[in-house]
Amino acid sequence: VKAKKKIAWLHFDYASPPREDALYLHYFSKCDKVVTVSKKIEASLKQALPEIADKVMTMENIIDAEDILQRASEPCDLADDVRGIRLLTVGRICHQKGYDMAIPAIARLVSGKNDIKWYIIGDGEAIDKENLHERIRKYGLQDRVSFLGIRQNPYPYMKACDIYLQPSRHEGKPIAVEEAKILQKPI
Repeated sequence: VKAKKKIAWLHFDYASPPREDALYLHYFSKCDKVVTVSKKIEASLKQALPEIADKVMTMENIIDAEDILQRASEPCDLADDVRGIRLLTVGRICHQKGYDMAIPAIARLVSGKNDIKWYIIGDGEAIDKENLHERIRKYGLQDRVSFLGIRQNPYPYMKACDIYLQPSRHEGKPIAVEEAKILQKPI
């Protein structure tokens, strides 16, 4: 990069999972600033790479609450007969997001006679999606989990759900959680 100023943007928790310090240090050393999205991420990066601590700063994601609330009022196509609790997750389908960990918990709730349906907005690699579908079949939850694919506007779905579910194994500071807070959803 032949820029006068170089800024790296770090949106994940540097400590979890552990990173390859030599690789990151090489690139971060060439930057004028390394910007993180939370104080926790800033602290983990400074602890792991004290050589660049003076370059690290935090700038949280900018989220337009007014826009989210306005877009949430648009219609969505949750035309099903669910009378119970609607769960919603927004994100890519992959190991990091921990969707597989939610399946046994949902199965346990369903076995307790709870009327629950989990909606997933997002996509992923074919192998990750197949693994998740297989786990859903294993627990007999085919009618309790609905894949909505990619939606340009997830906010009406967030508004229509009862609980926002974020079963991630690790995250930096997920934007979808902040959006669910704006829509006053339990997480």
